[in-house]
Amino acid sequence: MSNPALKALHKLMPYWTRREIACQDQIYFLYEDMGGDSGRPFSARLASDVALGYLVYGRVTEDAPTLNKSVQILRYVLANQHSSGAFEWNLPDPIAGPGTPVKDQVDLGTVLDVYYYFVRSGVVDGPLLQEIQQSVRRAIAYLREHAATSYSGVIKKRDYGPAKTPAVDVLNGDAMVVAAYTRASQLLGEPGLLMEAEPYVNNLLQRFGAHYPGWWPYSERLPDRADTAVRPPGISVFFQAMMLLYLEPYFRLTHNPQLRSTLREGLRSVIAATSRDGTIDYTYESRQGIEQRPNIMLPASMLALQDLMDNEPFITSRLEYVADRLVAADGTVSDEHGGPTGELWRIWLMSDLAICLLYTPSLRRSIER
Repeated sequence: MSNPALKALHKLMPYWTRREIACQDQIYFLYEDMGGDSGRPFSARLASDVALGYLVYGRVTEDAPTLNKSVQILRYVLANQHSSGAFEWNLPDPIAGPGTPVKDQVDLGTVLDVYYYFVRSGVVDGPLLQEIQQSVRRAIAYLREHAATSYSGVIKKRDYGPAKTPAVDVLNGDAMVVAAYTRASQLLGEPGLLMEAEPYVNNLLQRFGAHYPGWWPYSERLPDRADTAVRPPGISVFFQAMMLLYLEPYFRLTHNPQLRSTLREGLRSVIAATSRDGTIDYTYESRQGIEQRPNIMLPASMLALQDLMDNEPFITSRLEYVADRLVAADGTVSDEHGGPTGELWRIWLMSDLAICLLYTPSLRRSIER
């Protein structure tokens, strides 16, 4: 098993299969270590991350039972979309308080991205495809109704109701809205949806390098656009890589030359924050809780955009570092100091490894068929 992303995913699979709970035609999982939400089922948003890992692993290894399970997890995702069209977290909302789960607008981009790969993989039949399309329509209707702000191209990242206007522009959220409209346009066969992404793209193009050459700020205060950072340097290598990754589908469909130039410059900055031994220079990271984690968003973004700027040595070394040093044979995951990671990072690692495999040229055709 020479591909390090596949090696890491292979190690993770037994961890998840031990935790499967089957109910009729669905499979779901319970949280283990997320505080008051331990012992509760995953939200649809996080279950979709695990579903993508199952889908890609099943495709690459030609494992029919795992593929079937991926569809059963997908059915759970579809059944647990919020009645509003949003996709919730189980985590309590830090503003609304206990009993009110977070509804993060930008998670629509993540789930619709997963839907896209399920459809491309060929495991979705006609009725299930119709369910996916209905879910997409509900998600986009929610996005239009709840996320719009008076600032062009700025997402109200979380739903605190229409009375609460946004005080900041969290820029990675804007990029994920672009991904949501892009995937919706592909899943519904409606190219016009790309036009709804344009204001968010334009906002991101304008804000790139506004405070730090080659970087997007993590967030800016509105309306004066001051950098909100309380910890230097006010940028996030993790979230910049995420933004590059989620802007890639829109770029492939539109071939926007200004976006191409920005993506190249953004990649150049991310590469500067990496090393050839597979580690990350966290002096570029201002977001607490991200340092030393099993983060592979960086090689995922480089793989997605490798035709713009190839950095194969770092991609391979980072994935090997995670596969060999951070993921144990029993599927448990540690941080770069050898300590335990939280459940959330284990969930994200499933989808991020799957994305790395989806963008690996030698494997992509075996997954999308």
